[in-house]
Amino acid sequence: MSDPDDPQQTPAAAPTGPEGGEESTYEAAAEHLRRVVSWYNERILAERRAEAPDRDRLEQLIAARNSCADDRKALEDAGPEDVARIAAEAEERFTRLTATEQYIAGGLGLLAPQYFGGAPVLSALLSAGCVAPEERGARLSVDRLAERLRHLREQGAVISTLWTTSSGYVRRRGWEDPVSVFAWSITTDDLKRAFTRSGMPVAHGRTKEADELQRHLARQWNGPVLRLDWWPAWLDGKQQLTTYRFGPSQSPAGLLSFNMKRSARHGMELTVHDFWAADAS
Repeated sequence: MSDPDDPQQTPAAAPTGPEGGEESTYEAAAEHLRRVVSWYNERILAERRAEAPDRDRLEQLIAARNSCADDRKALEDAGPEDVARIAAEAEERFTRLTATEQYIAGGLGLLAPQYFGGAPVLSALLSAGCVAPEERGARLSVDRLAERLRHLREQGAVISTLWTTSSGYVRRRGWEDPVSVFAWSITTDDLKRAFTRSGMPVAHGRTKEADELQRHLARQWNGPVLRLDWWPAWLDGKQQLTTYRFGPSQSPAGLLSFNMKRSARHGMELTVHDFWAADAS
């Protein structure tokens, strides 16, 4: 794609425009365009100087910058209505570019082992991806995934796991379902009948023994994360979880974590986040 201008240069001062009451609008349009072109020039220069320049992004930046340059030329012969339109569009673009500059896309990437075949495998855990609505369609989601994966691979990740609601999209990007996913639902009445026995000790709170039980049981499945020492406390704080352990204090047989919140529809909603048991009893 052509790039006739030096990206380090900024447009010259606006030429003399219409006279009278239209002059202030003309000057405003020229100033907004100058600022937008300058913004693109800075990003073009930074991308060219990057260790591994992204050619697609560079072409997008140059195309957007050249579009503004075309508006700049059209401004010289534009009538009052076109001048006002160009001014408004350039101001809106500059506001959008600068206001969301640091927040147009984001996501979480974490390096942690996952159990597969009974062994921990260092994995890139990806989730919480988001792109500002006005920036969608510019491949930011693809770029963000690639950058997070690159960083985590450099640290030793050999597999990546992605939590997403856009399963069709990520399949097209190369992800597959590596393990089966199971889910069960049970009515409240059936749940009550399942706990008619007495004699099982129940205590509130996590313990080192309960967390060790969770790690032992997780090893028997494909996919669970090997929770590091800081993980349980972080999870409890983030999700506001209440945790109970079952069985003797020194050798618990089960672990249950849940949270509760008020619901306009149901009155109270209970969500189970963790339910581990050493046996079916």
